Amino acid sequence: AFGAAGQPRMISLGRIFVLRSRLPAQAGEADCARTRLQRYRDTAIIPAKDASISAFPAGGKIGESRFEVMDLSTPSGALSASPPTASVLQICSSDVDEHCENLGHWQLGYDQISAGAFHGSFTQLSLPRIEIFREVTSQQVRQYGRLGVNSFGIGLPWRASGEVNFNGSSVTGSKVIACIDADVDLCTPKGFELRGIVMSATLIEELAANLAIELPRSAWHQLCVLEMDDAIVARLRHLLATVHDGLAATPSAFDDPAARRALEDALLVETMNMLSSAHPCDVGWSMAERRRTVERACEMMLARPDRPLSVLDVCKAVGASPRKLGYCFQDVLGTSPMHYWRATRLNRVRRDLKRCGDPHAGVYDIAVRHGFWHFSQFSLDYKRHFCELPSTTLRRAKAGVFMKNATGCGRSRCADFRSDLTGGGMQPAGWARDQ
Repeated sequence: AFGAAGQPRMISLGRIFVLRSRLPAQAGEADCARTRLQRYRDTAIIPAKDASISAFPAGGKIGESRFEVMDLSTPSGALSASPPTASVLQICSSDVDEHCENLGHWQLGYDQISAGAFHGSFTQLSLPRIEIFREVTSQQVRQYGRLGVNSFGIGLPWRASGEVNFNGSSVTGSKVIACIDADVDLCTPKGFELRGIVMSATLIEELAANLAIELPRSAWHQLCVLEMDDAIVARLRHLLATVHDGLAATPSAFDDPAARRALEDALLVETMNMLSSAHPCDVGWSMAERRRTVERACEMMLARPDRPLSVLDVCKAVGASPRKLGYCFQDVLGTSPMHYWRATRLNRVRRDLKRCGDPHAGVYDIAVRHGFWHFSQFSLDYKRHFCELPSTTLRRAKAGVFMKNATGCGRSRCADFRSDLTGGGMQPAGWARDQ
């Protein structure tokens, strides 16, 4: 029943999981140890001193077996100091930057790539050692940054209006997105929903050592697609669906410490079971080369945003024909090179407009910093992309500065006063020229 050299292991019996490790030598320690037989709906605690069992709670019966136990709910090292509490974060936003700011302690930045009104929502259940999240974005978005130092994240695409292409790799069926102590850099399609979990990579390594599970080390310190057993992914999907359905119906259900602990155990068991069979998808030499081409092109585009640039300039710099460059961008980012370049610059202009604290600055002054010299065309592109004029964005930003100066309040958004300002009341300096 044990692995090589008597090392601990984890086995799965239908929908019940038994975590195995070596029994302590002293009887007193054995009395304190315990195991958790985790199912989706109930949990049974079996004292370690009962070193043999003949029946399991699911009703199935097996021959008498010796088993050894570990306490999964009391980690020896990673995150052991985390308080036994839970918190729920639920936000909705109509601006991609506001959506990004509401992602808690995750150090991420978002660029809206597709044109149109943005709508996003983010739900996060934070347990002592695990964060369970659900994110919905209406537009194509490029995400970059980090989930946190020493983080381990698993994401399951839930729904999308088109094919889910992760940096050139299709994510379907039993494939999941994994970010293990690495930078995030991915482009999600329009109408996309992602659900997953984030925890400490150290916790995963400790559990793997205790359970003698060989981790897919080739996936460490990178963002990649992992392929694994269909049944394991299906169980994780079912568990995540149950969590979010519970949050929608009765958010207080996770106020109970026993419920939180049982949920953490179930997620840890599924994660470790999943990693024992996971292996990174082979993207092939051709796709890897396309990614490198796109990375070099993006680096050149964003190095000098104020400099006029053409497709031929980029092609010469990366050593690719216009057709090949277009194929590379379409496969990796799902858009064309020039559309991506224009979209990223529009996002930068929007952020500068929203941060503008100079009462004499105008839209044109900010636009030219990012290479938009034809002002009327820029205004059309901006409105098409964000569904509002750049002057409207700047007006709201200056309204926020006015409120801060007048009241001493640090609020950067003054929704209470938007209708008055846009209705024809006080106008900031440069308003007529911007219009």
